[in-house]
Amino acid sequence: MVRLTPSARKRLIFLVLALAVLGVGAMAILKRPAPFKVLTGEVSRGSLDASVSATGTVNPVMTVHVGSQISGTVLHLYADYNSQVRQGQLLLQLDPGIYNAQVAQARANLEKARSDLENQRRIYARAQEMFKKNFSSKADMDAAQTAFESAGSTVKQVQASVDLAMVNLAHCTIYSPINGTVISRSVDVGQTVAASLQAPELFLIANDLTKMQVETAIDEADIGKIHPDQPVTFSVDAFPDAQFHGHVTQIRQQPITVQNVVTYTTVIEVGNPEQKLRPGMTANVSILVARRDDVLKVPNAALRFKPSADVSKLLGLKPEEKGRMGGAVAAGNGQRESTGTASASGSPAPGMAGGGAATGDSARARKWQRMGGAQGGPSDSMRAAWRREHGGAGDSNGGGQRRARTAPVRVYVQVAPGQVKPVVIKPGLSDGSFTEVLSGDLQVGQTLVTGVLTNGQSKSLSPPPGFGGPGGGGGGRGR
Repeated sequence: MVRLTPSARKRLIFLVLALAVLGVGAMAILKRPAPFKVLTGEVSRGSLDASVSATGTVNPVMTVHVGSQISGTVLHLYADYNSQVRQGQLLLQLDPGIYNAQVAQARANLEKARSDLENQRRIYARAQEMFKKNFSSKADMDAAQTAFESAGSTVKQVQASVDLAMVNLAHCTIYSPINGTVISRSVDVGQTVAASLQAPELFLIANDLTKMQVETAIDEADIGKIHPDQPVTFSVDAFPDAQFHGHVTQIRQQPITVQNVVTYTTVIEVGNPEQKLRPGMTANVSILVARRDDVLKVPNAALRFKPSADVSKLLGLKPEEKGRMGGAVAAGNGQRESTGTASASGSPAPGMAGGGAATGDSARARKWQRMGGAQGGPSDSMRAAWRREHGGAGDSNGGGQRRARTAPVRVYVQVAPGQVKPVVIKPGLSDGSFTEVLSGDLQVGQTLVTGVLTNGQSKSLSPPPGFGGPGGGGGGRGR
């Protein structure tokens, strides 16, 4: 048996006590509830503008492609890029050498035909005299008459050849058909212009650059909301801080199908007095389709909030208060966030337009990532495929809006720090960030829960901008 010195026994007792204290502290820490942070939004009153967002191309209202009906070598250029031209102004001269020769040849043939006509006229006159004196037969006179008339037709035919050669010679000189500005020039001096089945383009002239139009493709799900004279605002990358205004002037009936996505071209007229807008610029268009003034509105994130079982305990919610209405829960890897945090356009998680259970949403979100949705937003083909598979979810302004308007949604009002109560409301118009409250026991200034962060981390299933939240209307603005 080992005997310990008094100092060694004291050290051993101190070590045992220290280990016991550490064990008790660790158990207390493990049993302590995880820290959480409640994300909130506020009930407010104001205006809502629901809009349809799209991209388009800025073009002049009228452009003319100046071409050539004949082939030849460019001899002189009298206009260049950005040249201001008037109707009838000389633009280009083709080498007329070949066509001058053709005119001379046609005129020589015409002189020969006229000489033949005069000779046949004299022969026919002699035949008539001899027939009167019974020196020739009727057949001889008829043959002389036929030859005379044929010579006359030949003269007309050769005259037409002369006229054609003169027209071709005139086409060697190209004039401006309208007043305007030269947008592009496709040829240089010395270049050969070959006109065969299609006239080659020489110049592109815009009639008036102070009046422009934006041609944008609107998805078939949104085209029913577009009408002539609706106000439009848009921006271009060249002037990111400037906002341009216009109105819808035409909705073309022609459907354009690209990768099973059907769109319709909508023309927007806009003034350009300062000529900031240039042909070919890409416009980010927002078409105002509905407006509500002085309405009660709530953040879209509050409509999508649906607490999980753990979060319900943290907030003191009873199981019967949790309900099944509301948004969806994003969970994974031990970190939970009971919200589908809105993206720049108020987007919900995939398949959660307007609310619903979150079962399987993690897998659907991963599928969205594989589709490439996280790189720069959805393409038209991605959006159409997602709508077909998930029953309209992901439609920026379509099916999500209709579903949100037909069912009430449960939101959670914060009554005290760490305490909330559920309130059922009926949502209305949405601008992508806020949604109108049609009915429900809410007051201006009340605080709504939009999410709960646990472990100091969050995880969102929201897709990129382009998929509207409850009430649709992605891409609008609220004031």
